[in-house]
Amino acid sequence: MSGFTWLDYSEKERQQVLQVIELFREDDTRDELGIGTIRDTIADLLFPGTSTIQTRLRYFLFIPWLLKMIEQKRVPSHKASTRSRDYQGRLRDVLMSQTAGDGVIGAVAGYKVQRLPSNIYWNGLDKWGIRLFHGTEMSYYHSLDGFYDRQRTNRVSADGEPDKEVLVENWDPALPSCPEKLLEKTTFRLKKEEATYLLDRIRTHQPDSLLRHLMERAETVADEVRFVWEHHAIEEMPREIQDQVIHARNFSEVMHGAALLYNLILAEQRSWDERIQNYQKLINQWQNLMHTRKLAIISWNMDAFWNLVREGGGRFTPHTRSFIEKWIGLVRDAGDHHSFSSNNAARNMIVDRERQIKRNRARINNTSLQESWQGNSGAAQLEYRWNVPVRSYLNDMAKALSTKYDHA
Repeated sequence: MSGFTWLDYSEKERQQVLQVIELFREDDTRDELGIGTIRDTIADLLFPGTSTIQTRLRYFLFIPWLLKMIEQKRVPSHKASTRSRDYQGRLRDVLMSQTAGDGVIGAVAGYKVQRLPSNIYWNGLDKWGIRLFHGTEMSYYHSLDGFYDRQRTNRVSADGEPDKEVLVENWDPALPSCPEKLLEKTTFRLKKEEATYLLDRIRTHQPDSLLRHLMERAETVADEVRFVWEHHAIEEMPREIQDQVIHARNFSEVMHGAALLYNLILAEQRSWDERIQNYQKLINQWQNLMHTRKLAIISWNMDAFWNLVREGGGRFTPHTRSFIEKWIGLVRDAGDHHSFSSNNAARNMIVDRERQIKRNRARINNTSLQESWQGNSGAAQLEYRWNVPVRSYLNDMAKALSTKYDHA
């Protein structure tokens, strides 16, 4: 029996492990070539506090509201986790009854859902300055008994009022009031005051992010805008953000070819004709894109790219950097009429890279492991959480800030 363990103090690493587990459940988003740390670092820079398993913006309010209900009822530490699951289950049921289920976390799994919304949004609540408690979700529940004691014994000022300098808070005091019938009737639609509050949190705690600038525009984003660099407002952004988007685009487009070639090799070894033809077609389309973008790729400043990743807290091995730079070199040097589908140097690079990071679990040249391959593994182009959940967040914000009325 095997599993993941983590120390209680390392919330960031714990969230990263959980996200890896979630990603490996979706073949199209798997990180088969070991570039996930670079992808996630860029996504964190552009859209801090988000993750690919978040869904709707109002969860950033649902969670602190529910947990403050636990605090207000003085639920003891040993019961707090169970009560939290109960409240979140009731919220899920209410949302299911008021919506078509789209965006409801646990819509399929129900009460047995493995990752509750509180866990999924825990890191984001910290990044946006909504959660003031510093620690994991479980350590938060364990801390509640002591929290209640500190509240009872809190010093008071001369006029008998609580001393604000030592007042204990787990959540931002400016958090909008919880709706009275939250667990009876609610939807994902934000009130204008709630949207304004969330925007203020992002402005305050993530002022230099692309997320802040796009949220401030309060514009809906059409489905046709598949990648953030296709958004019309990017050219109006500060120079530093434009540079981040350029790096993000270059990395996404160039490395997509490696992911496609990896899947083509597997399709060939499985003698899966339909998939072979599909990936050959996709690789040809990718090469056409590289042809149109050739000047941008050749002039791409790789030193600036790696500095960006480091400044964003990204950790990568020399092997990862070497693989990425060698692949980019192949793309830069490729002739316009030479197909990557049959490029032996590119193929060998993919084979060596998978063996390097997976060792005896590498699928290429391993018939038994190839049986679990469903025809698409990590083949999607990197989009840095743009389609899920960022575009949804922007649309939720735009709808709330443009409405002419409030609602319950």
